[in-house]
Amino acid sequence: MKIIKTFESFNSTENKKVWIYLDDLRTPKDPTWVVVRNFQEFKDEVEKHNLDDIERISFDHDLADFYYDEDGEKLENTGKTAIDWFINKHIDDMKSEKITGKNFPIITVHSDNPRGVQNIIGLVNPYLDFLGGETGQDYIMAKAEKPAFDFPEEF
Repeated sequence: MKIIKTFESFNSTENKKVWIYLDDLRTPKDPTWVVVRNFQEFKDEVEKHNLDDIERISFDHDLADFYYDEDGEKLENTGKTAIDWFINKHIDDMKSEKITGKNFPIITVHSDNPRGVQNIIGLVNPYLDFLGGETGQDYIMAKAEKPAFDFPEEF
């Protein structure tokens, strides 16, 4: 199993796969990341690629991505919404044999919301345990980790 210490240990110039960074405010300093600001942009970016081509995803939890349901109740899409959707897409793509399931992106959570971090990690790691049992592969467990980033000037 490959152990990842920090994002800065990666040589982004050698990277050929997609890195997705979901955050409504922050922008990572490493230009390798494709920055998406809300759940819909996340879905759109993921849909552009075969899941096997997505190497890393870093999640913020609180996205300020609000919508109203059919009863007029205000709800929020969060990083947890995004990872839940991603895992279900991964399952569906395996069932339809679009992917083998032997690859899964390295998942990190850079949110400042401790409960949100645990909610996301709590979805990913049990799935990776299950997936490993099904495929015989070792996967890198999700963890909290922050790449170097910038805040917008108006923040």
